[in-house]
Amino acid sequence: PIYAASTQIAPPYAGQGAQDGVMTPLLQFDLDKAFWVQNQVSNFAYFRWKDVYPVLRAKIDQVQGDFERLVQRTDREARRLDATRIRRAFVTRFSVTAGTQLHEEWKQFYGTLFVRFRDFYTIVPHPDDPVCGCEAREPGLSVDLKRRIV
Repeated sequence: PIYAASTQIAPPYAGQGAQDGVMTPLLQFDLDKAFWVQNQVSNFAYFRWKDVYPVLRAKIDQVQGDFERLVQRTDREARRLDATRIRRAFVTRFSVTAGTQLHEEWKQFYGTLFVRFRDFYTIVPHPDDPVCGCEAREPGLSVDLKRRIV
């Protein structure tokens, strides 16, 4: 979330682009930019949608719920401040911090998805496994696809 009164945005969301008359650097991969991290998550999900969607939906719901609570608390705190200048600085600080934290959280989430759904397996914890503490499950072929093959 970003407050309309904010005078800055989080660095992962900042930068110049076509809206500024500057060519957008879309051919330069940069993990410090939210655009790339968010696209990693979405592009990864496209290919394993059936498996990834429930995890992605739960993460989106969790992040949204966390932000709703944070914004309500921030609204209450901002209303208690005296001067407009102080309120503006307060909500700007919140917006920059929230954006930066969201970017880092989404980066970590991409890692979680990659670890769990790599190489066409679904990797799940299995504490009794002495090698990795995990189990690799193959999603296998759908019944419809098996019928088409035979």
